Amino acid sequence: MQVFITANSPGELSGWVSPVVRELKARNASVRVTLVITPCQYASGMEAEFAQKQPGIDGVTTVKSLLSNLYLHKKTSCAEPHRVLFLGGDTFYAALIAKKMRAPLFGYVSKVRRVKEFSMFFLPDERTREESIKRGALPHQLTVAGHLGLDSIQINSGREEILRRLTGSGRESTVVTFLPGSRPAYIEYMLPFLLHSANKLWEMRPEIYPVVALSPFADRAHILKFLQKEGFKIETGDGFCDILAKSGCRVRIVYQNQHEVISVSSLAVTIPGTNNLQIAGMHVPMLVVVPLNKAEYIPLDGLAEFIFPKVYPLGLIKRNLFLAMNRKVKCVSLPNMIAGREIVPEMRGILRPAGVATAAADLLANSGRREHIAHELAEITRQRGAAGIIAEALLAD
Repeated sequence: MQVFITANSPGELSGWVSPVVRELKARNASVRVTLVITPCQYASGMEAEFAQKQPGIDGVTTVKSLLSNLYLHKKTSCAEPHRVLFLGGDTFYAALIAKKMRAPLFGYVSKVRRVKEFSMFFLPDERTREESIKRGALPHQLTVAGHLGLDSIQINSGREEILRRLTGSGRESTVVTFLPGSRPAYIEYMLPFLLHSANKLWEMRPEIYPVVALSPFADRAHILKFLQKEGFKIETGDGFCDILAKSGCRVRIVYQNQHEVISVSSLAVTIPGTNNLQIAGMHVPMLVVVPLNKAEYIPLDGLAEFIFPKVYPLGLIKRNLFLAMNRKVKCVSLPNMIAGREIVPEMRGILRPAGVATAAADLLANSGRREHIAHELAEITRQRGAAGIIAEALLAD
C-alpha cells in the first residue's frame, strides 16, 4: 500500500504528519508514505528539508510535480492499494490527486469541505461532528479521532536529565521558555521582541532561567546572522547559543528537543499556533502573546494575502483589516478555542516587552493560578490516540 499525504505548514508537518506516519509504520512497516507539499502562505521554506529527515517518510514531492507526473504518464489507477490523506493546505489538491489516482480520500479537518469527494473525515471533537452534519456530511463519513497534535509530543528523557543538559546541572530551576514561531517573517520580529521580554523578566525575577526554543523549521544560520546584524552579543555552543544582555541576563537559544525544554518549564510565552496544543498536552501554563505592532506583515487567508505591506497604502489597508478582524475574534490560542473560554491568558494589541514581562512575572508569582491553568489544560487534553485511529482506517481493507 502507498499513502500520499498532503500538507504544507510547519504545524501540520510536525504536529499532524509525523504522528500519523509513526503510527502507520508501527502497524505496517511495508507501507510507503509520500508527503506532497502544497502551496502555503504560512510556510517557513524549510518544510521539504524537515520532511526528508523524518523517519517513516519514504518520499517528498510537491503537488505540482506529482500532478505533472500523473498527467504526463496518464495514470488513472494503480495496481497496489493507494490512499490519499489530507492533513493541510487546500482540499482542492488532495481531491485532484485522489481523483486522478482513483484512490479513496481521507482528511483530518476542523471544518468539512468537498463532502462528496471524501470517503472519511477525521474530526477533533463532537462539536465539529455536529457542525459537519449541518454542512451536509453523512454520519458514516465522520470519525471523531481527537486532537491530533497531542500525539506529536515526544519526550525521551527524564526531568533531571533534561535540566542537566539545559542548565548544566540537574537541580530544579524556574525555566521560562519563549517560542517565537517558525516562519521567517514571524521570527525576525518576534525573536528580538521575546529576547527583550526575557531580559525585562530576568530583571524582575533574576532567579529564572530564560530559554528560547527554536522550531525545527527555523533556519539557524539565518537567525544567527540576523541577531548579529541586530547587535545582540552571542556566545555559541553545541546545539545552542547564548544571548548576553548588558544587564547580565543570559538567554539560552536551543535548536533541538523543543518539547523536552517546554516540559520542564514553569511557564511558556508563545505566539498562537500548533505548539499551543502541544504545550497544553504537557500541562505547562502559558502566556499567549500577539503583538500587532506590525500587523500588516502577518499572513492572512484568501485575497488579503496578496496585499503587499510595503506598498503604500496597501500596508495600511492590510493593517486596518487585520486589526478589525482581531476585534471580532474571541480568542486565538487553541486551548481557549477548544474550551470555548479563556484558560490561558492572551495579550493582543500594541505590546511592549516590558508589558509582556510584567504579565509573565505576575503568573510566576501566582503559583495557584498556574496550577489551576495546568489542571484545566490536563482536562481538555485528556483524549489521545488520534494518529492511531487515522492509521487504522487508512490500512483497513
